Amino acid sequence: MFCPGCGTSRAIDLRKVDRHPLASVATPVLGLLLNLDAAATSAVALTLLAGTPALTFTGMIGAALAVTLHRGGLLLAVLVLPLSIPVLIFGVAASQAAVSGSSFGAPFSILCALSLVSFVIGPFAAAASLRQAAGDALLAGGAYQVLFRAGQSLDTARITGPAVSHWQAVATAIERRLGAAHEDAQLAVARLASAALAAGLGSDAVALYHRVLETQVRYLGGDHPRTTAARAEYGTALLAVGRAGDAIPVMESVLAACERAGALDGVDALAVQDSLGAAYQEAGRYKDAIKVIERTLTERERRQGPDHPEAIRTRCRLARAWLDAGHSKDAIKHGRRALEGAERVLGADSQDTIDAVTVLASAHHAARRVRDAISLYERALADRERVQGSDHPETIGVRGNLASAYHSAGRMPSALDLYERTRADCQRVLGADHPDTLAARANLAHAYYAVGRSSDARVLLVATLADCERALAPGDPLTVAVRDSLSAMADA
Repeated sequence: MFCPGCGTSRAIDLRKVDRHPLASVATPVLGLLLNLDAAATSAVALTLLAGTPALTFTGMIGAALAVTLHRGGLLLAVLVLPLSIPVLIFGVAASQAAVSGSSFGAPFSILCALSLVSFVIGPFAAAASLRQAAGDALLAGGAYQVLFRAGQSLDTARITGPAVSHWQAVATAIERRLGAAHEDAQLAVARLASAALAAGLGSDAVALYHRVLETQVRYLGGDHPRTTAARAEYGTALLAVGRAGDAIPVMESVLAACERAGALDGVDALAVQDSLGAAYQEAGRYKDAIKVIERTLTERERRQGPDHPEAIRTRCRLARAWLDAGHSKDAIKHGRRALEGAERVLGADSQDTIDAVTVLASAHHAARRVRDAISLYERALADRERVQGSDHPETIGVRGNLASAYHSAGRMPSALDLYERTRADCQRVLGADHPDTLAARANLAHAYYAVGRSSDARVLLVATLADCERALAPGDPLTVAVRDSLSAMADA
């Protein structure tokens, strides 16, 4: 590894880090020369094998620090020697104990601990020092794409916290060196926004995407393809944080720009239509959602074919839109076709196949085909538990849906068991104030009431209503529904 801008004479060859423990191979020969018995020779070899990594990684940290300094080689011994003394003390103590025949377990254990600590801390400390030293040289030489590749690796591995920190540092450095209007500076801020969204920092991500959009409008104009791409990312972020009403005009303007200018670099018109349909659906504009999704499905099947995974996903979204609009017959038709295509093309364990099973189950339940709904919900639950795990939020949701189907079928013992488990799982995984947890508590109260446990139902609903009023926005539909349920029980 080389420090850019430091010169090859001050390079650090980290490839040699793993070679030094091989020095312990010479211990048997030295043991024979010193007339040590086999047990003492083996023990000394172990101490060398355990202690050498600590010295190696400590030296690596010192070398990384020294390479950033003028004539840093003169300071290397001063930096490394104090950190090496504990290793030498416990290494000598362990070797002396082995030679004298006494127990060497305690010093040997401490030696192993020192090596483990240095193994964990050493590479990160050295990398941080080198990055600090190399930052200005990378920016000056235009070689900072290596920092982009490092950030992309963090994004791909979904290491969200370090990814946010990395992109923040990269964006700040590039903006300082090249200016906020530079294309790469805007790219770094957009990557920071994406990392923040993946880390659950939705408000921060929306603000960053809006910042990129404002910069593009200021320097490139509102109709530039890069501005349109930035507007699409901003709209997608708004939708991701639940601001469908704000996302709709943004996505409509992006789609209008695509229709006006044709193909635009960095903008997938079909993906924009997907997002716009989802925004309409979330905002309750089901007629508009169905219209947009049907148009997207037609274009995908024409361009990509009906068996393309994206076409199958779009048909599943269409089935869900019909279901939300209250048209269970159309939802069943499209849900069945989506499931058949997903099973044939993607396989039974695909997330898209499991989603199609869930949508089709809900459509049958809405159509009062309870037996078919139960069969499909049971399959969906088993598939999600196997693929996603028992505690995944989507698995918990399907478990609650199955409880509701059992309730509709009059299978109250099974329904109560699943309602109670769903309530407990939601509270443990999502938290006591999450809307899904509050809804699960309300569903359990209704089940209590259905089996004659009126007192338990009222107590649970009263507590749920108090939590809804405290945790949810005023006038939230769940709060209204719980209050209406309490009033109906009081009038009964």
